Amino acid sequence: MHIKLDDENYIAESLWLTNGEYPEGFFEAGELPEPIEEYKYIDGVFIHAPRDLDPPTQEETNGLNREYLADTDWYLLRKFETGVAVPQDVLIKRQEAREAIVEG
Repeated sequence: MHIKLDDENYIAESLWLTNGEYPEGFFEAGELPEPIEEYKYIDGVFIHAPRDLDPPTQEETNGLNREYLADTDWYLLRKFETGVAVPQDVLIKRQEAREAIVEG
């Protein structure tokens, strides 16, 4: 199987050729997983990464970020009660979550 990738590394086209020659931009990828539109080709490996055709609404984004904040609140309680530090990556992600929440 020969494939051509789009700008996001998703399979844009696929070809079965038996003569060993294929058009410019195509390369041999072996067997393709199904459904092919849900896979990206990265460093020679197919990664399951369905495209999100409908971007989330701000309400959905707010909900996901509030959920993350609620799920990680325990780190702050632990810090307050025991003095154990909150991991830096959690602090960064919490800040990003707060910034992504937009009140209507």
